[in-house]
Amino acid sequence: MATRPSTVVLSTDRNFVQNQQSFDVQAGVSQLSIAISPGGGMYGAIIRGNQKILELQPSGYSFNGSPVHYNFNVFIAGAQAPSPQ
Repeated sequence: MATRPSTVVLSTDRNFVQNQQSFDVQAGVSQLSIAISPGGGMYGAIIRGNQKILELQPSGYSFNGSPVHYNFNVFIAGAQAPSPQ
């Protein structure tokens, strides 16, 4: 949830090199998505101007393209930006 208009960057690569997409969002809730591939992760950042407001790089997640049981690939992660000074 963005508090002001921002750019959201999503990637499946920790270094934001592969499969990266940027989205301009307004304040409020946005539903965004990018394609994933086996072995990839999930990484995101909220940027305003040239300042990174928030970054999410959860450890422990890797998309499994061929799970032994089920195929839900559920993982929940969250991040919170520091309070403004």
